[in-house]
Amino acid sequence: MLEKQLAYITKAKNQSKEEFISENGENMLPVWEALQKSKEGRISITKISDNLGYLSKGGSERGWTPAFGEGISLYIDNIDRYYYTSTIDSINWEDHTFKTRNSIYKFEFYECENQKAE
Repeated sequence: MLEKQLAYITKAKNQSKEEFISENGENMLPVWEALQKSKEGRISITKISDNLGYLSKGGSERGWTPAFGEGISLYIDNIDRYYYTSTIDSINWEDHTFKTRNSIYKFEFYECENQKAE
């Protein structure tokens, strides 16, 4: 399932606006725009909010992401598993935090291309 999402993200980032709309419909244009603004690279996240979810407060994940940005979910590809968040509402690059609808995370991000988990 997540392998398909990662492939979709990578393909969409490389498509022209017209190609994307042709395949996905104009109602999906905000997704394409968010993907175009997103960054690819290695990321490490730690959950700092105290709410229910896969990760408990203090839990962390790390790996490669094809798209880290506001308005889209964060998908992390690790060598032995995948992890994803709900849609990112905001990223604070100075404090190295981001918020989803339900959670707050600290992050370390190193922008680079085609650096899947090894």
